Amino acid sequence: MKSAAVVLLLAVALLAGCSRQESAWRRSESQDTVAAYQAYLREYPGGTHAGRAQERLAELREMQEWERAQRFNTPEAYQRYLSGYPAGRFSGPAREKLSDFLLARAPGDSPPPPPVAAVQPAPGGTLIAAAGAAGDYRVQLGAFSGGEAAARREWSRLAGRHGDLLGGLAPRIDVIERDGRSLWRLQAGPLGESRARDVCAALKSRGEACLLVRG
Repeated sequence: MKSAAVVLLLAVALLAGCSRQESAWRRSESQDTVAAYQAYLREYPGGTHAGRAQERLAELREMQEWERAQRFNTPEAYQRYLSGYPAGRFSGPAREKLSDFLLARAPGDSPPPPPVAAVQPAPGGTLIAAAGAAGDYRVQLGAFSGGEAAARREWSRLAGRHGDLLGGLAPRIDVIERDGRSLWRLQAGPLGESRARDVCAALKSRGEACLLVRG
């Protein structure tokens, strides 16, 4: 009789615990905030809904970072979002916005060069060198609203992370005006056209922004 009573008490306690956990989960879902899911996970780190709570927490944090990027609407803000979520839900729009800043040009700038046709062999099998091979191209790596210091910090980050692509290149920073505010453009070079295209393609494949420029 005593053992049966113990089992019954344990069952009642277990049901009460499950009921409390379900109530906590329903409360978290109803509030649907970072704080609510954090509270659930603190109380029930191995709970029935812990996995879903972690998933939703990650979604909300990403959404907060995206909303922050939209609110500030600066190259740095979009780059920060992409650094944290390179394949995130809003990575496409973030790259589009970042490209808008990247494409910022000063009056009189040359437009980006058109794609180069494949190099054709001359009679006898000798390859004809592509135009621009003398090194009159650069890769534009960003345009920043935070001043020259922000551009230099980005160069340090990129050069450290992608030394195999950017090693030996010299950074160039200039300032332009766009929509009533100053932007500091970061470029690196000089490069021949073919090499510049290869560097840009490789950087983009690694989740970085890049634009081919001439001059």
